[in-house]
Amino acid sequence: MRIQHFVLTRFNVRFAFFIKQQGHGGWPGADPAYLDCRLAFFEKYCLPAMKRQTVPFRWLVFFSSLTPEAYKERVRAYVHDCPSFEPVFVEDERPIEGSDMQETFYRYVEERLDADAEWVITTRIDNDDAFNVQALAWIRQSAEDTLAGGHESGSFLIVLRDGNVWLLAHGFTQTCSWMGNHFLSLVCPRAERRQVLSFDHRKFKALGLPIVVNPTKHAWLEIVNGTNLGNGFRPSFRACRMTSRELKENFAIDADLSSVRGLCFYWLGYLPARAMWRLRKMAKRFPFLSCGKEFVRYAVVGGVAFVADFGAMVLAQECFLKRFAYGVYFSVMLGFVVGLVVNYVLSLCFVFTRDRYDDKGRNVGSFLLFGIIGAVGLGWTELGMWLGVQVLSWNYMFVKIVVTGAVLAWNYLGRKWLVFSGAKEVSE
Repeated sequence: MRIQHFVLTRFNVRFAFFIKQQGHGGWPGADPAYLDCRLAFFEKYCLPAMKRQTVPFRWLVFFSSLTPEAYKERVRAYVHDCPSFEPVFVEDERPIEGSDMQETFYRYVEERLDADAEWVITTRIDNDDAFNVQALAWIRQSAEDTLAGGHESGSFLIVLRDGNVWLLAHGFTQTCSWMGNHFLSLVCPRAERRQVLSFDHRKFKALGLPIVVNPTKHAWLEIVNGTNLGNGFRPSFRACRMTSRELKENFAIDADLSSVRGLCFYWLGYLPARAMWRLRKMAKRFPFLSCGKEFVRYAVVGGVAFVADFGAMVLAQECFLKRFAYGVYFSVMLGFVVGLVVNYVLSLCFVFTRDRYDDKGRNVGSFLLFGIIGAVGLGWTELGMWLGVQVLSWNYMFVKIVVTGAVLAWNYLGRKWLVFSGAKEVSE
């Protein structure tokens, strides 16, 4: 049976729902600054892998007919490097309504269908994301296997489940398994006249269609940048240190990935911030959590600080100090300093707050006393690490976790009595 494959990408077409979301900002699609930014992302991240796909396909990229002529010429030139690329300038003087999405885009697909095409694959990709250089081959193979396996009629979906998320500003990548991602494919008989942009990819299950899951790793790369922060991602402890070589091999992208910088952001920045945000949401949902004891809040803050402490320690030990005989002790000290700063800042924000302790503890002297108490705790930590690692020969990570619990109680009591004592405490 004859299968024809189309990849569909929306660029700056005028949609009524988008204009409504933007409010007074309106539609930026004809603004040169906007187009320069989006085309730069498109050229650097999306286009390279599409040029290296290994199976036949046609790539329809939908632009507004109101795009300035200079930019129309710029995008037409992409055809020289990527023969499968075809810019389509949609007549959108009147913004396109959501109910018109199916027919608006499908007619451009239908015009390009070969006479003998029996099945049509339409695959979506955003203009600032990237496919693996083998992704379309995997989609094609999944479609052929499904049809050869007895699927006789009716549409079905193909999901490339596993990919990567790249936080561009931080050089951080994370593996991600996401069924409702931006890279879905719809396979349908020609007579059904359906295309993948006609529905919200996040609500694909509502279609009630059979779903074929392709579990190949690194199938796609969602790039989170300053212009698409709404995409976001769910944090995971499976932080993936993708190398620049792997990025080029999988996605044909030349870029420098700083693994150390990315992991520092993840462990010391994003994950603690996300944990505190989640905690505050839970407190609003379950009021009794916000009325808990002060120690519970301090323990939570201590847990976040411990993540920062532990992450910095492991990072220093595994990346820099592993070859030194006593490197683990210097790693512990570095982790202590990072954890101390995080603990102090979060304690002032969430535990010893102004509405309960006035301005007590908010000066350099208090921070030094806060640090001295922590230094005593560090002494206990180092002693515990020595006993656990050198005397008992336990794993240094396990020892660190055990020692931290005891030191947490010391730090709380010492800081409450010595740093924040004497303040007029407001009852909770």
